[in-house]
Amino acid sequence: MIAASLIHRGSRQMIAKIPNFNLSLLGKDLVPTLCARDLGVIFDDQLTFSDHTVKTVSSCMSSLTQINQAKHVFDKDLLVTIIKGLVFSKMFYCSSIWSNTSVTKINKLQAIQNFAAGIVTRSRKFDHITPILKQLRWMSIKDHLFYCDAILTFKYINGMAPTNLSSRFIKRGTISGRSTPMQTNWTYRAIKRLRASEAFYTT
Repeated sequence: MIAASLIHRGSRQMIAKIPNFNLSLLGKDLVPTLCARDLGVIFDDQLTFSDHTVKTVSSCMSSLTQINQAKHVFDKDLLVTIIKGLVFSKMFYCSSIWSNTSVTKINKLQAIQNFAAGIVTRSRKFDHITPILKQLRWMSIKDHLFYCDAILTFKYINGMAPTNLSSRFIKRGTISGRSTPMQTNWTYRAIKRLRASEAFYTT
């Protein structure tokens, strides 16, 4: 049995102009839906990944709540390992797909990381979070997403990825005929700068 979903993708104005229709596939009628799941990622019709982020935040918060109730049993290093395995692995799953989501959604994910940092360091609710994150050597969510995207971009540009992906990247010099220093080392500089903070999660 084949599970399939039909979804329109585009801006709100473009989707409003599409007439209602059904599509038949292998004898099964497919009706357009607002969102669909593929390999664990929830896609919506405008690619805002709002539904995916909400579900991820809910799942991570549930796991952290349970960990928080039992944190007195574990030492700091074991708490970090548990949170990485049960929370951060889920939070950053396929992050290169949904990393262009809105700032509001990123802030919700940041709240999850802040809660996790508080559990590990046993800090108080109103303690300033930035020194705590630096103490743990954890990047902010925004920096971590940029770091992952920069790593992938570096691999694509330098032929370290499958050809069908790296061939989609065209360097500016190929189009304009100009060669600039930033053309070849901008990604390396970004990676080096972010790596200096020793991230908790690398690819």
